[in-house]
Amino acid sequence: MDLQEFSLLTTEIRLLMLMLIKVHARAMEEYFRERGGQISPVQFGIMRNLLSRPHTISELSKIMVLDPSTLVAVVDDLEIKGLVERRKDPSDRRRTPLSVTETGRALLHDYHDHPLRDEMQRCIMALGEERAEQLRGLLREILSGMPDGPAIAASIHENVFRREGELGAAPADADDSGRCTYDT
Repeated sequence: MDLQEFSLLTTEIRLLMLMLIKVHARAMEEYFRERGGQISPVQFGIMRNLLSRPHTISELSKIMVLDPSTLVAVVDDLEIKGLVERRKDPSDRRRTPLSVTETGRALLHDYHDHPLRDEMQRCIMALGEERAEQLRGLLREILSGMPDGPAIAASIHENVFRREGELGAAPADADDSGRCTYDT
C-alpha cells in the first residue's frame, strides 16, 4: 500500500471512529435523559474518575483529555448540586482536590443499577470474544502511539474495571485479569 492509499485508509478510519463516538454520545445523552437528566455524560465521567481517589481539575483534564477551562463550569455545577466537593490537600494548601460526596455516590449507584446497554455494546458482543479482544488491542495500540497515550489507556482500564468494584460487585463480564468475556 502506498502513502496515498494509507492516507485514504487513515481518513476513513478517523471518520468511522468519529461516527462511533457520535452514535455513542447520542445513546449516553438518551440514557441520562431517561433517568431525569440530573447530570450530563461529562459530569458522570468526572464523578466516575473521582471514585477511587480525589483529583484536581488539572489532573482530571489530563485523564479526560479536556481543557481545564471546560471542566471548571462542569465541576462548579456538580458542586452546586452537592455531588462533588472541593477539599484542601493537607500536604499542599495550594492543591484543591475534588471528591464525590455521599449524594454523588448514591447517584452513581443508581446509574450502576441501570447500566447503559446500547447498540455499540450489541455490535461489539456480536463480534464475539476473540474479535472484540482483537479490536480492543488494536485500539490500545493506536492510542499508545499518541502523545500521553499509554497513560490515557491505563486510566481508561482503571476507570472501567477498578471502579466497578467501588460501586458494587465486579462486573459480571470481567474476569480477574480485567478481560471482558461474553456469552454469545
